[in-house]
Amino acid sequence: MSAQHIHALNDYPAGADCLLAIGSFDGVHRGHQAVISRMVAQAGTAGLRAVALTFHPHPAVLLGKRPQNSCLTLPYARAQQLLQFGVDVVITQPFDREISLRSADAFIALLQEQLHFRQLWCGQDFALGYRREGDTTWLAQHAPQYGYQLQVTEPFYWENAVLSSTRIRQWLHAGKVEIAGQALGRRFAVCGVVVRGQQLGRQLGFPTANVQLSPEQLLPANGVYACRVVLANAMSYLAAVNIGLRPTLNRELGLSVEAHLLDFSGDLYGQEFCIQFEAFLRPEQKFNGLPALIAQIEQDVARVRLLCEN
Repeated sequence: MSAQHIHALNDYPAGADCLLAIGSFDGVHRGHQAVISRMVAQAGTAGLRAVALTFHPHPAVLLGKRPQNSCLTLPYARAQQLLQFGVDVVITQPFDREISLRSADAFIALLQEQLHFRQLWCGQDFALGYRREGDTTWLAQHAPQYGYQLQVTEPFYWENAVLSSTRIRQWLHAGKVEIAGQALGRRFAVCGVVVRGQQLGRQLGFPTANVQLSPEQLLPANGVYACRVVLANAMSYLAAVNIGLRPTLNRELGLSVEAHLLDFSGDLYGQEFCIQFEAFLRPEQKFNGLPALIAQIEQDVARVRLLCEN
């Protein structure tokens, strides 16, 4: 069968047994990649499907333990990353109150009925079922009953500590897009649609694309970044990207993401593109008038070229 992304357990294609990995996989970072690669290799040797099951929204978001705008990768991007690492089927299961109240027994029984998994892969801190009843101890005890082998993966270390999506979020909240990208194994990226703004950048001589993002998307700290923008036609451009409140111009419009594409001319309204973060340039700041702001933007553009063209 061809690799595919489905959006509910009920849509899973009937057929061969599988090896199953369950987790949030937010960011699909190097630790996730190592686990998925091992499972895919074992599935290939056994002639079975490799299946990854994740949930949206994240259970912690639904239960009020994490803010909505905390996703490193939205469901589509996450699924595409998992498929690139050889997973046959990615299931993005909607997580709701009904599922959150299921006992561990009921949930494992449902999974086995739908997926026929021979191995269950998870991290050491994984748990499923109401009030996290089904932790790794519980899953090991019930493995014979439900006919699977439990594969609890070892922590993946990066920069002298266990790598996690939480650590990557912390780096991004601090504007550390370089180390976040290294931990992800690719540049941190956000994707959105270009919408009409006040066209203030055009008046300054630096037209910007005002990007509307999902409210679930995590953003790096406010500031100016050297980035690479990839358009829907796969063309890419260097860009100076500002995240913040534009204090010199108009704070009342709220948080904005604006990208000035270098060496680009044309109409981007309505187009979707992805912003890949290369480096943090400076914090957002208020300038004493437009000439000072324009001079700083000129410096920002020059630094983007210096950093990204070499």
